[in-house]
Amino acid sequence: MSTLPKELQAFLSEAGIGWTEAHEITAQSWSSSKQAFRIGLEDGRTAKARLLLAGSSAERLAALLGEGGASRRCSRILAARGRCLLEEWIDGDPLGTSTTPRDVLIACGRALAEIHTTPIPIGDIALAPNFSGVDRLRSDLFSLSAGGWLTGREVAMLESIAEAIVPPPAPMGLVHLDYCGDNIVLHAERGPVCVDNETVRIGPFTLDLARAVTRWPIEGDLAQHFLNGYVAGGGPAELAHLDYWALVAEAWSAALRIRHGNKAIGPQIANLLRRLSSLNHKP
Repeated sequence: MSTLPKELQAFLSEAGIGWTEAHEITAQSWSSSKQAFRIGLEDGRTAKARLLLAGSSAERLAALLGEGGASRRCSRILAARGRCLLEEWIDGDPLGTSTTPRDVLIACGRALAEIHTTPIPIGDIALAPNFSGVDRLRSDLFSLSAGGWLTGREVAMLESIAEAIVPPPAPMGLVHLDYCGDNIVLHAERGPVCVDNETVRIGPFTLDLARAVTRWPIEGDLAQHFLNGYVAGGGPAELAHLDYWALVAEAWSAALRIRHGNKAIGPQIANLLRRLSSLNHKP
């Protein structure tokens, strides 16, 4: 049994939502301000109460997830204010990083396509940052080099290869940026449902697809099943540019962890160097 932070208690009280018990389920906190709880409500339901990272807007997240495929493929938001969020509880175990059956991977690819095709007001897309990935990659590589995770030679090689394959600006819309087996539960009726959605925002579809494949991780035939499901579901990301966006995703993931005080980035660095080697040997 846990005690809810006062910020969440005030949020539930002002929303007129009574609760009876709480259990902290924060999986990996990169910030002491980010927490999640499984709570029992007075009406007998179970829900998830969350404190998002400082500066986050739960209302904005609720607005983005309120329509289209995202409302079916992500846990539904019951109430939102400031950085306080109350979501439905999805029973079941996350898929995790173990080998996932082909049909489930295909269904997960379709589910991400549904999220990407969720309608977004044109004005919202126009106001989103122009994200080509080039500046993001350079900034993240600089951080990794300054921290001693990459040598100057490795950074120069990564920048050179990225510049040689940089694609035109990717089409943008609703993206998840943390879509992976650790965050997906199979619902009996809705199929794959993502239960950790605080990273949802407007951004490049291909970055999100590359991030999903690298974050899971799924490779070879497994990745192809996922991508086949995405294409079959009408996903708008341009698969031809996945190599480039995978570099951006790996560097961003490693640098993001460092910024939040998590220095266990060995796997991300290894993946980044492996991609460097693979691209370096492509004809």
